[in-house]
Amino acid sequence: MKDNIVQNIAHKLFLARSDVLEHELTEQELSFLLKEESKGYCLKDNKLIFSSYEDRDHYVVRHYFSETDSDCADAEKTIIQTAFSIWEKSLRGDRSTAGLFLSLYEDKINVWQALLASERNQYEVTSLADQFIKHSRKIDINTLFNFFSVIYYKPNQYVGTFTLLGERLASNPKKCHEIINKFHSDIKQGTLHLYNIALFSLKKEDYASAIDILLDDIEKNDVILSPQALWILGRFVETNNIEYRNDEIKLIIKDKVASPVTDISNAAIQATVNTIDKIPDFCQIIHKLLKDNHIKARTLLCQRIAMAKNLQSHADFPDWINVICINSGDDVELRGLIFHILSSLTEDETKHQLLISCLFVMIKNGSIVKESQEIKSFLYNAAKSSELINKIFTLALIDDIPEIAEFSRLLSTHLMVNDSSHLLSYSLPIINNFTERDFIFLVRRTLGFIVNEKHLMSSILSLLDVDNANKRTDNLVLSVISNEIAIDYPNYVIDVIKECKNKIGNKKDHKLKIYDDILVHTEDYLNSLKKYPQRKEFEPPSAYVLSFQKERDKVMAKNQEICNEDSFLSTIATRIPLKAGIASFHYNDHFNTGYSEPSYLHPFSSSYSLPRRHVMDNVGYEIRTVMFRTAKKDTI
Repeated sequence: MKDNIVQNIAHKLFLARSDVLEHELTEQELSFLLKEESKGYCLKDNKLIFSSYEDRDHYVVRHYFSETDSDCADAEKTIIQTAFSIWEKSLRGDRSTAGLFLSLYEDKINVWQALLASERNQYEVTSLADQFIKHSRKIDINTLFNFFSVIYYKPNQYVGTFTLLGERLASNPKKCHEIINKFHSDIKQGTLHLYNIALFSLKKEDYASAIDILLDDIEKNDVILSPQALWILGRFVETNNIEYRNDEIKLIIKDKVASPVTDISNAAIQATVNTIDKIPDFCQIIHKLLKDNHIKARTLLCQRIAMAKNLQSHADFPDWINVICINSGDDVELRGLIFHILSSLTEDETKHQLLISCLFVMIKNGSIVKESQEIKSFLYNAAKSSELINKIFTLALIDDIPEIAEFSRLLSTHLMVNDSSHLLSYSLPIINNFTERDFIFLVRRTLGFIVNEKHLMSSILSLLDVDNANKRTDNLVLSVISNEIAIDYPNYVIDVIKECKNKIGNKKDHKLKIYDDILVHTEDYLNSLKKYPQRKEFEPPSAYVLSFQKERDKVMAKNQEICNEDSFLSTIATRIPLKAGIASFHYNDHFNTGYSEPSYLHPFSSSYSLPRRHVMDNVGYEIRTVMFRTAKKDTI
């Protein structure tokens, strides 16, 4: 009776999925428990308090054991189903309750075969198997090898992590040697993971022995064994300071880089890359591989830099990333890794110049896709630094390569679409020493690539902040805003200039006169629009306008279609146009929850300003902006 009460209490706490080890007792429960000796718990202040989670789990599995009919016809299936049910309930935390439950039946059923026969996925099967190993009374090597081999050759070849098996083997070096010797006698890909686990476990108790085994296995030049031994050796060096057979380790990794067996060579390169911060001698190897444009070395190094941020402080990092960017080509995986690295560089001001240089190299090589997720992610991170985003914007505009200059438009569009509060302006450290010709070239490029009125005004007005602006840029700002921006966005210009005027406290500020002149000119322009009628004769022929617009729409539609094909959403879902209705719902057959609640459709809208001249004469407007975009500094 006493055990039943404690088991029920433990089960109740277990189902609550809490970290609580105590339970408030009723008078009846307390009266029964006071008569018996407590084991794994104590009674205090009318509460039952378990000594540990392990003690609580002991009573939990006893509860399930008493509830399970192990003598029925399909006892094996019932036991496994119960174990998986316990496993699902104990996902929170690091409990191995389900494995403890299975260990109660290891003399009654073949647990390993039952797990393999289960219809559960491989993650669930391997997780439960790992828990069972922790509590099993013995580890049979042949059974383990059979289990790993069968699991490996299932559809997705997922073999699990087996952390608990590794912990158990760590205290049993003899068993580790048995597994390694067994693997040596029959080297197969399916049981390679057991070899890994045994060596990592052996390292904890006998580091020297593990190194000896790895060096011998690498020398065997086996296409399965040697690459894995190289990878493990690299991991050992990466996580430990090498002392034992130090020179031999360096030499064997270096020699195997040049192996004629591709898998061995790649594994040696991986080991070289993983240990480059521990073994400085390997820098020369990496440098030579990059110089030879070794594709695998480039990818592995890029992966390593993306994961190990400390390598960004390595003395050779600028050379590495520059060579990688130059040779990136159209490799989608490599491009994603590069932009992941560049995104992390946005946080370090000392690396901004390197970042911009690499970015422009990528653009020049045609290695970026404008609407790709990596570009969006990079711009999102770059926009967190006003100084960086302005520097990229300014340098892109004045670059001689059209594709790089085009990036300034992408930058502006990203900020506009994502409703960023940052307003683009020119980088003062860059433009402060500009000549008059440089300023005119910069302004023409801006008018050619930037359409958004906010970024146009903020960038042009930033020219007033250069040194000695009253003599160098005042007239240029007045001319550009009055004769270009105000023609397309007159009302916006008036609002911005008035706001700027209100912020000036010094009545002698040279900017006041500029602002007043802009306001007068813009207001006169607006008045003229009201005063003088529009002449139909001056408008372009409607047939040409419509023809131009149709062709432009086709190009935009095609570009949008390509973007949709490359999007992540398109790879996991099918696009179904919603032609009618007021709500949507879905049917969930995975959890058998039936139809979902309807998600009602609501109207939404967004608006963007179009340049006035684009609306009046789109052909003429495009010709004008093309002239600005193709401006050359030497023709000014």
